[in-house]
Amino acid sequence: MRKLLLLTLSAGATFAQLPQDALRSQLYAPKTVKQKFLAETPGAVEERRTEHSVHFRKPDGTRVALVSQYLHWRDPETGQMRAVEPALWTLDNGWRLEGGPVKARIVRSGTTWTFELYQQRDDKQWKTISFTIPAPSTTRGCRSLSLTRS
Repeated sequence: MRKLLLLTLSAGATFAQLPQDALRSQLYAPKTVKQKFLAETPGAVEERRTEHSVHFRKPDGTRVALVSQYLHWRDPETGQMRAVEPALWTLDNGWRLEGGPVKARIVRSGTTWTFELYQQRDDKQWKTISFTIPAPSTTRGCRSLSLTRS
């Protein structure tokens, strides 16, 4: 017997501030390109950074630049350029991905799970996409989905 999955979609436009969750423990944080370079080149010193590059002076006096559009991002709230250093954290009721221009949050509230994505905007706002689904269980499947995009 086949089961019919009914999706309920709703859309809205909002710009939200990032929720201030209590980060419990860090589950995963991969090494960045910069961290790998510094581990492989002891004594290298960062001389300067731009939005898409980091320049180092090695111990022998030579200079090296790491270039990528994914090295840094400008924090819309402070205007500072930050390194992209993704990390997955546990919350009291879910998980949160931090450390870059896109942040994600997955939270359980009662019998539902809410998935939220936040992306920085140049006007110091956070663009938000979120959707909520019923928490999966062994006795009933997912029957509805609510989607909000801003």
